[in-house]
Amino acid sequence: MFEMTEDFRRELNEMYSELSTKMTRIAAALTHRIFQVDAGWYNGHEHELPDGTWQIDSFPVPVISVKGFSEIHIEPAEVTVTARLKRDDALALDMSIFGGVPVEAFGVEHYYDTYYRPGGSVDAMREAIRASDEREIGFAFSFPFDKPAEEYYDFCKLLRRKGFYY
Repeated sequence: MFEMTEDFRRELNEMYSELSTKMTRIAAALTHRIFQVDAGWYNGHEHELPDGTWQIDSFPVPVISVKGFSEIHIEPAEVTVTARLKRDDALALDMSIFGGVPVEAFGVEHYYDTYYRPGGSVDAMREAIRASDEREIGFAFSFPFDKPAEEYYDFCKLLRRKGFYY
């Protein structure tokens, strides 16, 4: 095991304080408007390693559930908004509506199957979706940690208008 030094404790407290504050601000920006939210701390999230394999993380991060529309995962380096579309809606989606926000598209049933990454081909994404047996397609939108909390309200409204759900 490791030693819990005062320096390590201070670093953990600083990091988790920033995560907690970000969760509170985003949840407040959404709650005081038209969305209902729940928030909590969850571990067991996964991230892809450079070699293409996946690793499960044991440490908890804040997650905001925007009831019926999306989930917002707050990690130390970025904030990710995830939502789903029905297969036909994903095939017809105009990716330019996201204004350059980095996005990944993946299978919901087979979530390791990635159909689109930033800089990829939308046509290739559509072909991959057509070739899959997925009924729903997941989308993960990545934002820098310092994005103002209030801007998540507008983004969640955009997702709702375009038929996204969770």
